[in-house]
Amino acid sequence: TVALTQSDVQSLVAAGSDQAFDNVITALEHAGVDTISIDAGQAIQLGAEGFNFDAGTDVLVNGTSFLNNGNSASINAAAALFGDADVTVTLTQSDVQSLVAAGSDQDFDNVITALESAGVDTISIDAGQALQFADAGFTFDADSSVVVHGTAFLSTGDDGGVDPAVKALFGGGAGTQKVIVAPDVHVDLRLSDAEMHHLASDVGAVADLLARASDAGVDAVSTGGTVDLTADLALALREALADADLSLADTDTLRVVSDQLSLAQTRAADFESVVDLATGISQLMDDMAGSGFESVHIDDELANALAEAGVDTDVLPMPELGFQVGVLAQADVGDTAYLRSTLEDLVQSGVDRVESASGVEKVLVALHDSGTASTELASILHGLESLKMEGSPGTAFGLVVTQSDLSYLINNFGMGNAVDVLASAGFTEIVVAGTGADTEVSGTDPGVKLDVVYQPSVYTGVEAQLLGVDADQDPFDPFNPPKP
Repeated sequence: TVALTQSDVQSLVAAGSDQAFDNVITALEHAGVDTISIDAGQAIQLGAEGFNFDAGTDVLVNGTSFLNNGNSASINAAAALFGDADVTVTLTQSDVQSLVAAGSDQDFDNVITALESAGVDTISIDAGQALQFADAGFTFDADSSVVVHGTAFLSTGDDGGVDPAVKALFGGGAGTQKVIVAPDVHVDLRLSDAEMHHLASDVGAVADLLARASDAGVDAVSTGGTVDLTADLALALREALADADLSLADTDTLRVVSDQLSLAQTRAADFESVVDLATGISQLMDDMAGSGFESVHIDDELANALAEAGVDTDVLPMPELGFQVGVLAQADVGDTAYLRSTLEDLVQSGVDRVESASGVEKVLVALHDSGTASTELASILHGLESLKMEGSPGTAFGLVVTQSDLSYLINNFGMGNAVDVLASAGFTEIVVAGTGADTEVSGTDPGVKLDVVYQPSVYTGVEAQLLGVDADQDPFDPFNPPKP
């Protein structure tokens, strides 16, 4: 935004040419200036010279005195000056005090109507001025477009919510002094950097604020630029906007600054259904791709929950994004990470890779969920073509199978073929839940080998549940905590 000085205006007036005026405005726009700012007095000077802004120019005017108390000649001069430009008028405190002192909603309506007749598209006020108007019993007429800076007007009701008079001001409900309201008022809530910083650290605050904003008649929320959010907060913000039936202003950009997402974070976003969850994650991936990310890392619990809910991450984002989904296997340094997600879950939900956290010695993944028929094992193994195990040098990846699974691999799928598929995906061993002699098996290429390790009693109850080999484990879904 560039504010014209009085010297600038005097030079333009001295030139006395609308073409010279247009040339200056065009030069500013070519220099990257998006908004021209003038005060009401300068608007009078420029209008008196017969100048006019070109269509599409963004103009910000400070004050309303160019209306000259509703003088028709002054309104017409302003209309000629503003033409088809996009004009926002910021009400000064003097403007507000004059209106409040008059105490008449009709006088308020007359000023708003005069501004619109003069070519003004948007009225800009701050939260304090909104409260002053509400207390005076004023209401914006239908089709008015209002930007409110700040959120203080959203928490002045007796219950800490939105005051009915505020709802009446913006058409969100019936106030105490005027029952007939204008439901077609468009209200844009502009958040300051400080307010956005607070919201960016509190998922609950996001949902609460947006719910109250919707109740007050707000239609859109903006920050006037780029919003930096972590993946979980971006997800929560989109969901809260949808719940409140609000949109983010077209001028705003969500920039995601992390690629980590967990089950706890998706729960905090308070999705009402699996469809909402899938839509939210799809939108998140879109936001992340726009922020330069090519992948998202989800925790093991979320991967398992997505699989249980039947969500396929391969089809969530737009196909052209080519987005990668990675599951992070976490454990203490030197310990084994037991994935709750089975290989069946990972393949089903479209996960692209499993990555071991730094220092993890081994990652164990069960082949399938309990109750999966042996006839389905081939499709699970073939799904490994698009799933890779990735870890630090020396990290082992073990596929946990039952005795019957092992028999299927040997007698039906072919152990050589199984070794080829597993080794290509990054597995280093097959772990059999049972008793037997450890051995080594080869792929169709004798140089490709995997260890077969028997571990009859390695699993504690928790580990068995995490690995999916406990037939009595409780199903896990993204909206309800696991049973104790």
